[in-house]
Amino acid sequence: MIEVLRRVSGASGLGESSSSTPSLPQKSTNENDTSSTNTEGYVLVCNEDSVRGLHLDGLDYVIVVGRPRGPDEYTHIAGRTGRAGKRGTVVNVVSFEQAAALTSWEKMLDVEFIPLDEEEVMEEDF
Repeated sequence: MIEVLRRVSGASGLGESSSSTPSLPQKSTNENDTSSTNTEGYVLVCNEDSVRGLHLDGLDYVIVVGRPRGPDEYTHIAGRTGRAGKRGTVVNVVSFEQAAALTSWEKMLDVEFIPLDEEEVMEEDF
């Protein structure tokens, strides 16, 4: 069960479990640039290493399951959303122990992690 769900205001990204990048129709010569594909309702599942360099237009939310290895990895994951002056949201699903580590990164990353309880999660308009 989800012990803690946290949201980062003003940022967005996605991450969790898969060893390869997604197979998507490509119109760009850059195999990681999916800006020319329709991403409405799109969900990408990947690990920390394969998310680097991905560009997805219109990605409003990133869901991070577990704590990334460090603040730099977190920034790369969260940076998949909220691009080009647009707002994005990162939702972190972590244990209480992992939440403490994320909280210690707030000042360094210049973000605020806001704990949500289960009722708040159910009321959110994701």
